[in-house]
Amino acid sequence: MGALHYLAVGLGIFFALAGLVKVAPVEPAHSHMVKEFGSFATVFPLKTLGIQPAADMYRCVIGVVEIVFGVLLAFGRHSWRSFSCVSLFVIMVGAVQTLLALGSPIPDMFPALICGGLLLLMLVHRDGLWGKSHLD
Repeated sequence: MGALHYLAVGLGIFFALAGLVKVAPVEPAHSHMVKEFGSFATVFPLKTLGIQPAADMYRCVIGVVEIVFGVLLAFGRHSWRSFSCVSLFVIMVGAVQTLLALGSPIPDMFPALICGGLLLLMLVHRDGLWGKSHLD
């Protein structure tokens, strides 16, 4: 098993724990997430299409998706890892877009940018999830 396998396991566990904080009342991080998602819901990317979720629903859905796809990224079969990697990358792109829309400083975007970059690396690396060695 190569370094990308361990990267997938580490990132998967990270996303599962990050999602758990959004869903379970683990203080003080949970109350911080509740406050943050209150402002995140105001700049929801699909708001222009008339889709405006409640802040608690938005937080819970993102949390559950991060838990599920984080576990699949860490411990799932190869095809599940690829799908979860793409899904988590889309969430990271949405996180950066949300922070940009709120006018947050660039250092606040570092976690989403770093995780998104690592997910992208796993997807496009020649030995990564979509690499040649896995297509044979």
